[in-house]
Amino acid sequence: MTSIRTSFQLRRASDVLSKIQGLATAAALVTRLTPLSILGLAAHFAGFIVAISGSELHKIAAGWSRIQLDTEIHKIARAILAPLAVQTNDDWLHCELGNQAVLVHMAQGDSWGAFYAERDPEAVIAFIRDGLWAHYGDRVSIAPAGQYGESIALRATEPAPAPDSKRAQEIWRRIGPYIAHQKPRSVLLDGPPGSGKSTVARRLIELTEAQLGRPLRVVRIAVADFAYLRTSTVEAAMRLLLPDAIFIDDVDRIYGSDALLDFFELARRRSRILIATCNDSSKLSKAVRRPERFDLIEVVEGVGEELAASIFGARWADLEGEQQAQLARWPAVFVASLAETMLIEPETDLAAEMVLLQARVSEMEKPAAVAPAAPTAVATAT
Repeated sequence: MTSIRTSFQLRRASDVLSKIQGLATAAALVTRLTPLSILGLAAHFAGFIVAISGSELHKIAAGWSRIQLDTEIHKIARAILAPLAVQTNDDWLHCELGNQAVLVHMAQGDSWGAFYAERDPEAVIAFIRDGLWAHYGDRVSIAPAGQYGESIALRATEPAPAPDSKRAQEIWRRIGPYIAHQKPRSVLLDGPPGSGKSTVARRLIELTEAQLGRPLRVVRIAVADFAYLRTSTVEAAMRLLLPDAIFIDDVDRIYGSDALLDFFELARRRSRILIATCNDSSKLSKAVRRPERFDLIEVVEGVGEELAASIFGARWADLEGEQQAQLARWPAVFVASLAETMLIEPETDLAAEMVLLQARVSEMEKPAAVAPAAPTAVATAT
């Protein structure tokens, strides 16, 4: 600590002497040798010696553990460490975290943005991690940052409540015991758009929170962001944030999803629960769909009776049991469309409207697999 403080003081002295040198040099240009110009020469020599001594900070940092963060995360981390600053100058920020010193290189150059931990880099990273979650809250999404997506930005997201459903409970019965035994689980929810996959995913996260007895730190990644983010950058973000839960939308729309095999394994291993949604899991390779990348593949065909009743509203009780069961198999947007039609145009023929909407729902469903034709017997002349 003493050497760092001394180095900062030497750097400050160098800056002061440089200013004196500049004034004295200017005076020497317009006058002959004077006491002031002699002072300038002395300041120049002293400044040279002090500047050499001031470089001790670089030598100190070189012997410590270096922590390099992506640009956007570095800016936030620097703001988190700033209140702990003991000394600063144009090039360095000196913080004291617990019983160790931390140096942040502020100047442009090869080491710009790097943090240097005196003894325990993991303690520094943990401190920054906790500061990031405290800054954004327990629900964040990541987005590309930088000109080429070489870094990430974090966005706070509001947690949306998820109503319970039989489908969510069925899936939870399969993964809950593993989470209770400290085993991570990964689930791929397969179904057409609007079928309620995101609602089931949110409910599974809520059930995991209830199981663990604490709020989960959740990271959400949209498919569009993967188009601009380097996989290595996303992996670095996961190692820094260490989320409890990871939620990935529309994983089957990620171009070249096989390039993410290592990421899926890392995400599952480092979190408590990994959930991804897709519109058609058959588009994904067998390598993506295997266990330890996705332990379970569960089909979500409709919103379920609980959510359908919630969306449809007070008139749900007026529907016949068969109609309720039919709406429970629909995506949420179609249930909402029917409910709105019946609210605005109450004289509409409900049965006829359901037939029209069912035709559109059927168009969105995956085509049934066609069984191969049986071999045709060939007559043989005798």
